[in-house]
Amino acid sequence: MWHKNNKFMRIISGLLVICLLFSYFSGTEVEAKSKPPKFNAAMTDKNMLKLVKAYDSDAYYILSKTKKKGDSFAVWLSSGSNLADAADVTVHEQFHSYTHSFGKFSWSGGFSDKYYIGNKKNVYVSYTDVFKTEVATRKIPSEYRTFRYSTYVSEGAKASSNMYGVYGLLNEFTAYYWGMHVDYSLYPYYKANEGEASWYNFESNYSNNKDAYAEFYYWTLVYLEYARVHKKKVYKAIMKNKNYIKTFNKIQTDYVKLMKKYEKKLDIIYNENYGYSYTSSRGEYGTYNVLMGQINSSKYKKVRNDIKKYAKKYK
Repeated sequence: MWHKNNKFMRIISGLLVICLLFSYFSGTEVEAKSKPPKFNAAMTDKNMLKLVKAYDSDAYYILSKTKKKGDSFAVWLSSGSNLADAADVTVHEQFHSYTHSFGKFSWSGGFSDKYYIGNKKNVYVSYTDVFKTEVATRKIPSEYRTFRYSTYVSEGAKASSNMYGVYGLLNEFTAYYWGMHVDYSLYPYYKANEGEASWYNFESNYSNNKDAYAEFYYWTLVYLEYARVHKKKVYKAIMKNKNYIKTFNKIQTDYVKLMKKYEKKLDIIYNENYGYSYTSSRGEYGTYNVLMGQINSSKYKKVRNDIKKYAKKYK
């Protein structure tokens, strides 16, 4: 009887070891999910898909869906000197294509953009009545008219961020988020190719997308505050647009989390190469810091609180 029990216990012990090993390895970060292309591989759609498939399943979702419907990435690939450098712009622009191409129309709700929000999840964001963004942003003082102001929200700007109010702003805000997301995900690829890769691109892409976070968040608050005071029906309809509020709140929250993770990677790079952290080397007067002072000011407190209130309500 003892021998039988002993044999049984050995089997159980073996199974436990296997389970523990599986648990350990499944929880260990895998740098590449599939074989990526070489760092200086040809700038083709196929290679870009291989790259993001290896490191960023969300970017792969966006690119593979738009490629399947017939898109070419050629124009966006020309924005960089290598695949990693061009990934940001490619994912950013193809996100725009995704939202509009896979949107839907109904006679009752009009047109809705399809927003990819991660983990193979999508949200349809419908449009309520809006006014042009320039109506609100034309009053922004010159010291807060940052790099992208003239392109996206100045009087006469043709970008959707001006033409379609908060809905156009959300589209750009989210596109910049996904651009940063793929940059961050490619950290192991840069690390594995340090001899050929330039950390300058990894850092400059971060700075670019970090500034975009502050700009589009600020313009959204400027727009909503103007609507709250001068266009009450417009404001009320936006706040009652469940999927808009949920999507904006999620992207804004995820963006902040992503920036924190990205800066930890930059700290590693800076400590290895310069002996000090990235975060300790940042100035106080760049676009991000200047606009965050406005974003967190009492002027926009009511709007910020309304977004939080409705986001909580719509959970």
